[in-house]
Amino acid sequence: MGASVMGLLERFREAVAIGGLGRGTYSLRKFLATGDVRYLDEALKYLNKAVARCPAESKSRPACLTAYGVALRERYKRTGDRGDQDRMIGAWEQALRLTPLDSSERPGVLSNVGIGLIDRYVQ
Repeated sequence: MGASVMGLLERFREAVAIGGLGRGTYSLRKFLATGDVRYLDEALKYLNKAVARCPAESKSRPACLTAYGVALRERYKRTGDRGDQDRMIGAWEQALRLTPLDSSERPGVLSNVGIGLIDRYVQ
C-alpha cells in the first residue's frame, strides 16, 4: 500500500478510537450521575476499544488511557478487584509516559498515577 493510503488508515483508526472515547466518557458520566452499573460496563467496553484502536503515536492516546483508567477505578471501588487496580495504574502510567513534559495535561495525569498508587498503598 502507498504511504498516503497508510496515512488515511491511521487517521481512520484514530477517528474510530476518538469515537469510542466520546461514547465511553458519555457512558461514564451517566454512571457517575445515576450509579447504574450498566453505564459503567458500557463505558469500560467503549474505552477499552478506544485504547486498543488508538495508534500508539496518536496525540489522543493519553486521553483514551486516562479515561479508561478512571472507569477502571470506578469499577475497582465497587468490586475491589485488584486486576482492575493494576490495569488502572498501568493505563495511567502509560498515559504519563506519552504526555509531553510541557503539556498542560501532565499535572492531571501525574495526579491520577499518584491516586492509583495511594489506593494501592492504603490497602
